[in-house]
Amino acid sequence: MRLWGNDYNKMELAGAFGDLGTLIPFVVGYITLNKMDPLGILVAFGVFKIFVGLYFRTPVPVQPMKAIGGMAIAHAGSITPGRIWGSGIFTGFFWLLMGLTGAITWIEKITTKPVVRGIMVGLGLSFVVEGLSMMRGTPWIAIGGVMITLLFLKSKRFPAMLCLLAYGIMVAFIQEPELIGELSNLSIRFRLPKLTFTRMTWQELFSGFVLLGLPQAPLTLGNAIIGTVAENNQYFPDRKVKAKTICIDHGVMNFISVLLGGIPCAMEREAWPVIFDSVQRQEERW
Repeated sequence: MRLWGNDYNKMELAGAFGDLGTLIPFVVGYITLNKMDPLGILVAFGVFKIFVGLYFRTPVPVQPMKAIGGMAIAHAGSITPGRIWGSGIFTGFFWLLMGLTGAITWIEKITTKPVVRGIMVGLGLSFVVEGLSMMRGTPWIAIGGVMITLLFLKSKRFPAMLCLLAYGIMVAFIQEPELIGELSNLSIRFRLPKLTFTRMTWQELFSGFVLLGLPQAPLTLGNAIIGTVAENNQYFPDRKVKAKTICIDHGVMNFISVLLGGIPCAMEREAWPVIFDSVQRQEERW
């Protein structure tokens, strides 16, 4: 199906799962360790992902902010949901201001290409190292995943990502058979998100600014804004985006996320190497 300039098929479905490897661990950590309501987190991510897909029409991922998420999960005993929301409010104000004043455009112009490439290479290498470390823990699972990837890497009938997802589900049930019984106890019900402004103190708001929001700003600048713009415009010259647009989008996105009880999020680029392949095939076919 083709709708609003986008194709919806098996290859696009496979590419849609490209950022789960970095999304799920942070979301699960926020829910289980920081005791945050999953409703606000999941609703916010769902809304934002639909929006960026329809608006940008390129593989721009929406991810949890990594510096904030890492600190919040590592110090779950002292980092309350109020502090996390406070960091999101700071992030929203900061990037909205940077976008509306045009400051981000000036910073983008003075940032040289080697700096952007260094961010991309460093990020890629860090994920390679982390992947190898995880493979060492369960080598039989890793070998199976590698074989499936190589076997279906060029297949359009059976996309490799969907095969890997099926493989992962099968392995999970083999390792923990009790999951089947637990899944059968799930129930579905609907409720509205709870607004957050009445559920955090001024102290949490200020400490969220200082402890979580400020350390995140440089990472978001290089990885989520300058890096995303550079890579998007290189691979999709007919669908270029501006740093100002991405910056303002970050600000609005975080305000809405915090209002719904969600977490600080950004258009970070970890998913690009995985999901670009399926989109590139669509571009070549067009």
